[in-house]
Amino acid sequence: MTKKKKLIIIGSCVVVFLSFVFFVLFFIFDFLDDKDKTRKEMKKIQEEYSAFKTSIENYNTARDKVYMDLFDVLYLNTMEEMDTQNREVLKATEQVVKEVEKTSSSLKKACEGVIYPDVSINTKCSSFALAYEQVVNSYVSDVANFNEQIKKYNEWAKEQQRTELAKYETKLKYIDYNKDKTYSGKEEKDAKE
Repeated sequence: MTKKKKLIIIGSCVVVFLSFVFFVLFFIFDFLDDKDKTRKEMKKIQEEYSAFKTSIENYNTARDKVYMDLFDVLYLNTMEEMDTQNREVLKATEQVVKEVEKTSSSLKKACEGVIYPDVSINTKCSSFALAYEQVVNSYVSDVANFNEQIKKYNEWAKEQQRTELAKYETKLKYIDYNKDKTYSGKEEKDAKE
């Protein structure tokens, strides 16, 4: 074997070895970088979930107010005089739902289609998805229930020759956020819609 061939073989072996070392180092650094990003994302989910949980608690308080200030005192003969107040209660609750949507935006991005190595983070993600779906659907059900009462009132108002009331309008619709083919939070009578 000539000296030139030996140098070519040694050079080729060195290039292959260095390529292998470079590939292994690249893989290790990429793995460590990915691990660091995942850890940061899990910390972010932990923090964002706390804010989301607070907004859910605010929604539950607002929904209790809907039942106490609206549905528990909703009578045909007082609906006309209570209409402005009833709509304000629904509008205020809708604002709380929008706040829930706002606090959930980063959780939507971080949780969608990702499984984390920490079980508690995965639990937070699935709990978030279910709670978000329940908030939106329960609010839409409340609006549907209120509009059903408006419909009954308007039938009664025609008989009594009183002013008819307009239905409450919302842009929110029923959602199946976690794609389990059920609408959590949707009342059974609305399930046909």
